[in-house]
Amino acid sequence: GTTVYMSSQEKDVIYKGDYDMSTGEFSNLHVWVGQYEKAGFTEGQRNEAKLEEPCQMDLDEEGNIYVAVRKKHRIAKITPDGMLTNYTGTGTSGTTDGPLDKAQFNHPEGVQFGPDGALYISDYWNHKIRKIEKD
Repeated sequence: GTTVYMSSQEKDVIYKGDYDMSTGEFSNLHVWVGQYEKAGFTEGQRNEAKLEEPCQMDLDEEGNIYVAVRKKHRIAKITPDGMLTNYTGTGTSGTTDGPLDKAQFNHPEGVQFGPDGALYISDYWNHKIRKIEKD
């Protein structure tokens, strides 16, 4: 089987489960990070954490998931063991570039690692594609 992750914007959670590529069936699908229908942004382990409208996600080379958290104007990082932390964004809408702890977004919707290793962010309400260079 293959591990699958799905974000639910309406329910404010990220699901984790198994996917069987030969049958096309999902199994063991469960809330992995966040609290079902409890919006907000709280760093924490699995169901201690809160998200508000998690959108698109992508994995880095170490298996960390990066997720655009639309309503909280942030990009969150989730470790393979389910620890959610703020990766970048102050939580206040804006268009400020700079260090990860000072950058501002306005309803980010998408994240994708490029072939150059940089993280590209679809900053929806700012009508921009933002780029975070690989360390």
